[in-house]
Amino acid sequence: MVNLFMKLRRSSPSSTKGFTLVELIVTTFIASAVLGFSLQLITDQRRQFVNNQLRSESNQTLRSGMDLIGTDARIAGDFLQSDSELPGISVIDESEVTTPNNNGDILVFQRKMIPDTLKLCRDLSNGQNRLVVSKNPPQDGCGPYSDGDGNDLNDSVDAFRRYRCQADGTDACETTSPPSVGTCNDESVWAYIHDPVNNRGEFFKYAFERNNANDRNLLFRCDSNAWLYSYTYDRDNFADNPTIYILEEQSYSLNGDVLQLTTNRQTPPLRLTNNVAEFQVDVVTNSATETSFNPGLFQADDWQDIQYLDVTLQAADTSDGALVKLEDSQRRIASKFFPRNALSRD
Repeated sequence: MVNLFMKLRRSSPSSTKGFTLVELIVTTFIASAVLGFSLQLITDQRRQFVNNQLRSESNQTLRSGMDLIGTDARIAGDFLQSDSELPGISVIDESEVTTPNNNGDILVFQRKMIPDTLKLCRDLSNGQNRLVVSKNPPQDGCGPYSDGDGNDLNDSVDAFRRYRCQADGTDACETTSPPSVGTCNDESVWAYIHDPVNNRGEFFKYAFERNNANDRNLLFRCDSNAWLYSYTYDRDNFADNPTIYILEEQSYSLNGDVLQLTTNRQTPPLRLTNNVAEFQVDVVTNSATETSFNPGLFQADDWQDIQYLDVTLQAADTSDGALVKLEDSQRRIASKFFPRNALSRD
């Protein structure tokens, strides 16, 4: 019986059947191919995901800066259409910029906050914080004078006062006396004085207006900065006297890899976006395309001849080179802005 069982076991087909070498090789090849295809698919999906993520982050980074530029472009030049000595829009080409660490063009927007302006009626230099801006009766080169409400302030000075008093969010004027130097309050505002003869100027902060015993209207400077220049009053040439504006200036520039915004030339600037590799602005006018427009910043070039600004921002390459590398075109956004005040002349 035992011998018969052993014979039957040896003769069973299932007991001798196994994988051949060829079958093992084919199976291994198929499994390797499937695994390799799966890994390639996973890698491609991962690469696409990282690519989209980097491109999205790059666009979001640049878009925030571009949106701010667009907002300022639309309102640039408000109330400046008749003031040819101020450009409203200036573009300084990178090749003409001498500022250290500047890696791109500089784009500058200006606008008057109110239509009224004042003329300087006495020489002004360091150590003086009182600006004579009107006299009753008018002096030569200092007029005209009008006082519609009879409060002993020129109507243009009243316009300055109304704007300043509203700076704290209320119409009432709470400041009742000239401030001490260095004690600007919530009713203080930035003004700009421009010398048309030497084509230069600067911002200062003032906090009060008053008519003195000599019937001269005064503005009182409250910040403690020294005057950068001296300003001369010319009684014989009204147009040559320095002009005072309630002005806002926004300057965009690329410092290293940081797109920054400087308001009224005050430091430190506001950091808008990091990892920016390129900031380029081209100006398209009615006559030609300019790579440099108003390079002197206060040249009397006709900024109202602008058709549009072509602004390009490109992000730095922060991708992982071992996995994915964004092309330059994937890291760049460009926009055209049409300043509403540029083509408003008759």
